[in-house]
Amino acid sequence: MIEIKRLRFFVQIAQDGSLSKAAETLQMAQPALSRQLNLLEEYLGFPLFIRTGRGMQITREGTLLLNSVAGPLREIELSVENIRSFMSWVEMPVSVGVHPWFGGVLTAPFLQAFETQLPKVNLRLQEGPAPALCDWLTQGKLDFALLDQACVNDVIRQRLVCQGPLMLVGDAKFLENTLGQAHSVNIEQLVNVPLILPCPHNGLRQQLTLAANVSRIELTLQFELDNLTGQLTLAAQQRGLCVLPEPLAQSALVNKSLQARLLEGDDLNFRLYLSSRGVSTVEDSVVGRADRLIENVVAGQFSGD
Repeated sequence: MIEIKRLRFFVQIAQDGSLSKAAETLQMAQPALSRQLNLLEEYLGFPLFIRTGRGMQITREGTLLLNSVAGPLREIELSVENIRSFMSWVEMPVSVGVHPWFGGVLTAPFLQAFETQLPKVNLRLQEGPAPALCDWLTQGKLDFALLDQACVNDVIRQRLVCQGPLMLVGDAKFLENTLGQAHSVNIEQLVNVPLILPCPHNGLRQQLTLAANVSRIELTLQFELDNLTGQLTLAAQQRGLCVLPEPLAQSALVNKSLQARLLEGDDLNFRLYLSSRGVSTVEDSVVGRADRLIENVVAGQFSGD
């Protein structure tokens, strides 16, 4: 089957009369454009241009092809532009569930991205723990959810969109007295270290528990609470150490009394899964754009770019 993009390249070369000018217009490398033209000519079985020192001279067969495809190609381009224009003003709600820890980091970027690229979409952000978000997604109360753990469910589609290291966060003096001056520690070094951890349903907590079991050690649970602000307050008071995803740890360091250390381990990292329903409450075209938009925002906030 002939590729439409090659026909578009052919039309541009014919209009510019030069391979180099067409490559500049299309913003692609000239050798790559030449390769695409050669592939089109091989597929058709006849030359479309005669290469001369003064440019590209279109052949009789090329002229016939140009007259046949230039109009339809333009109609396709206009149709795509019209659809994109429609998508920019279509009005409908999109509900996104976010783990409370990441809400503070992602809310403003989400709102800005949707206002810019899907301005008429009514973005609804809801926070909750992963099990609740998974249930709401299954029930159709959400269109998307960013989960810190995989959700095993036949109704839900999900993919890993972000992962990164975990950090120990605590008062600078308390960290040094507890762990020394090492820039990183492993799970075995946390024996007898007072920890401030989220409740057992939390994906990060489950990772730590599994890693401790594998290493045959017992973690010292000083405080157990899901609230991130509460965890950081206790850490600043030298009541224990928090374990946080690296982006949240870096955000917490605006409090100059806090410091962070890398927690090493092959299976110790934070993960964010973008989950959606197989059948959404919003139209597929909007879902597709919103899906990509959410992933791009997450990557922009957590990749360090």
